[in-house]
Formats: sequence, C-alpha cells, structure tokens
Amino acid sequence: MTLLDKLNETLEYLEYAKSEVDSGINQLPDDVNNESSRAYMNQSESYLTDVWDKLTDIIEVIDKGGDLTHLRVDKFGEDWA
Repeated sequence: MTLLDKLNETLEYLEYAKSEVDSGINQLPDDVNNESSRAYMNQSESYLTDVWDKLTDIIEVIDKGGDLTHLRVDKFGEDWA
C-alpha cells in the first residue's frame, strides 16, 4: 500500500468520524442542558473538517507528483501553519 493509499484511507476514516459527530449532534435532545455538549461537538466537527481540508491538500500535492520534502506550509493558506 502506498502513502497515497494510506492518506486516502485516512480521509475515509475522517468521513466516518465526521458522520458520527454529526449523528451525535442530531441525536441530542433540544434541551438547555445539552447546549454545552452541542457546542463541544460542533467544535470537534470543525476540527475534523480542518484536518480533512489539510489532508486533501497534501493528497493533491502527492497526486500531482509533488515533492513533500520541500513542501512549504505557507502554500496551504493562513490556517495551515
């Protein structure tokens, strides 16, 4: 299995994780007591989305034959560093 295969597999697991968090958010009863839990879960979903975006950027570089050893993180946007 290549690095690219492993990274794509990781994206698949991230998608599962995002789906589980989304299901958890949707299953919480609409109650004031759950507002804090909902906020934490929404933030977790946001972090997972950020990781997804960064990983897809890396996969794109690899897929185009890019050299990751000289990869500059500033090319991935302000939130990458």
